[in-house]
Amino acid sequence: MAEIVREALVAAAPEVVFDVVADVERYPDFLPDVKSVRREADRVTMTVQAGPIELRFTNRARFDRPRAIDLDLVEGPFKTMRARWSFEPAPGGTRVRYQAQFELALNLPGAGRIAAAALAANADRTVQAFRQQAEARASS
Repeated sequence: MAEIVREALVAAAPEVVFDVVADVERYPDFLPDVKSVRREADRVTMTVQAGPIELRFTNRARFDRPRAIDLDLVEGPFKTMRARWSFEPAPGGTRVRYQAQFELALNLPGAGRIAAAALAANADRTVQAFRQQAEARASS
């Protein structure tokens, strides 16, 4: 099982940062890889572009404002996937932590390494986009 961990300090209150990350329907507005999002109760279905491949997956989401968002895979291209966004007050704003563990459904040599690199790069872009959105919201 592969793991990705990313952290950032965001110059905004935990409630603001949480609200940006929890507003999944707006992801296509500022996350270029996200093509569509549909939320129905605790289920979030997302279509993302990963290079030339379009991936669709559904997660069960648990929102614990303003502390954390937990995601568990229901359906998608992974055998397993669990992720957690956590938001802790810190000097100057909020310490955001994204942690994901996943295992691909396909068992091809080298595929896990390639997928981990792609997901890590995506996590970097996503964390930075959330930082920009939260800081803009906090300053307005």
